[in-house]
Amino acid sequence: MIYNPSIRPVEGSDNLYELVKPFEIGLKIHNRPIYLKIKAGFRFDGASIPSVLWGFPLMLHPTHPHILAGALVHDLLYETKGYPLRSDFVEAGACYMSVKDVLYLTPTEFIPKKMADDIFYRLNEISGMDKFRLKATYWAVRLFGRY
Repeated sequence: MIYNPSIRPVEGSDNLYELVKPFEIGLKIHNRPIYLKIKAGFRFDGASIPSVLWGFPLMLHPTHPHILAGALVHDLLYETKGYPLRSDFVEAGACYMSVKDVLYLTPTEFIPKKMADDIFYRLNEISGMDKFRLKATYWAVRLFGRY
């Protein structure tokens, strides 16, 4: 399944985008299913790729379909420091599920940085990103991402 969030540029901003419709993800990370629903209205900057690299043959525009879903979810998790339910932009029913049971996140439970980075990688992979870019973008967030 390819995830394709519906976004629009934020008026008066050069690099902000707003989620137009709620966005839901469901995928498996570390043998654990993850489900997250982000409400419309969430603002994010797309993938944090320096503009000088957008035209470079190896890089993508921050809202390219191969990186958009990963950037959206990653930005939410980084912005909330892994506590997505503390955000006004996550549905109250969004949950993090283990294989054996369903555990709804509470505002005091969090998704660690490595899991957030792994979710970014998996969403980019599902969205069709090639292996070289997958590894390059993953290691960029692992090494330089501020959680």
